[in-house]
Amino acid sequence: MDPLEKILSGLSNLNLDGKIVRKQPHASGLGGSCDVYSAWSKKHHKKVAVKQIRAYLRKDRSLAKKLAAEIRIWAKLNHEFVLPLLGFFVEGENMMPALISEWMERGTLHDIMRTFPRGGINTLLMLRDIASGLSYLHSNHVIHADLKSQNILISATGSPLIADFGLSLAISQSQSTMGTTSASTKGTVRWMAIELLPSTSVDGAIPVKPNKKTDVWSFGMVIYELLSWQVPYKEKSNDVQVLMAIVNGELPKKPNPDKDGDRVTFDTLWDVARSCWDRCASRPTAHKLWGSLWLKAFAHNTGLCDEDAANRALKGILQESQTSSSKLEPERYHNVRHLDSFGRRPREGHDCQIKIAVDIATFICHPANLIGPISKVELAYIANPTK
Repeated sequence: MDPLEKILSGLSNLNLDGKIVRKQPHASGLGGSCDVYSAWSKKHHKKVAVKQIRAYLRKDRSLAKKLAAEIRIWAKLNHEFVLPLLGFFVEGENMMPALISEWMERGTLHDIMRTFPRGGINTLLMLRDIASGLSYLHSNHVIHADLKSQNILISATGSPLIADFGLSLAISQSQSTMGTTSASTKGTVRWMAIELLPSTSVDGAIPVKPNKKTDVWSFGMVIYELLSWQVPYKEKSNDVQVLMAIVNGELPKKPNPDKDGDRVTFDTLWDVARSCWDRCASRPTAHKLWGSLWLKAFAHNTGLCDEDAANRALKGILQESQTSSSKLEPERYHNVRHLDSFGRRPREGHDCQIKIAVDIATFICHPANLIGPISKVELAYIANPTK
């Protein structure tokens, strides 16, 4: 068997060769090393996204091995805020690879971020869910290495789906990749952590490879995008200027909040972003970010004055839920009515809390059940974070 065919043979259950049809002739999206086309999967009976990597596996077996490893990892992941992999195929004599996922009509977070107010509750909930997905990736030892709004897709229900994790690492050392910029080797420059830059030394350390802490830095830049509706370092016209700014310790400036916006939530999210840009040892984990954002949303939507009050209330709920003889009614905590399909804001004419209230209310009545990504164990962690 051909060595390359041997590498790919272990992925036969994911091979969609001959099952992807009606591929559009022109790419709908272009990246540093990939082109994205829409097509149709005969196997899944749905419209799909074909991410064609500008590389030749026939000429680069090292890339073939790395890509095969990434495909195996991606195929095993299962989380509501992580984009599922449907499969792959290779085409042409030199075997150009393509990764297949469901087509998302709503596009990316970058495409839709201007549809809700900067720094409001919708922004908070979106970031909470992204942090949940990132925490899941990290718990499975997956480093994203290129987290930004353009790599977060939006589902039909409005939920974020983290995509393209690990892809920049797999292609970074490929000699056959066409059109890959130096920035793509460790992510996109404007979202890159300072310690990833070759000309920097943080805390006496040499430049490092992408890791969980550098992903957290990038998450802070995603927060900045949603608060500003701009890319980080918008005032810098090229990557060299951005690199110099990062090397010199320059961080994005705080955007001006909307005059009629939610100033408290805006300031809170800015503080979270700043914590993501601390030195490595001081940066929060993705799991801690998720817990903190979850608790902030809980405080906002229960009318509690701050996060500490929400924490005390949550501890009380957890303690009360341990007593099986207690009759727990969600109405004691929330006035929950109709939600729209987006799950983020009520329809006109309905006075109600948003999705987080439903989650807590359901948890109170059924403490043994999982509430989306929330379980009793996870709620206990949020109330008593340890890491």
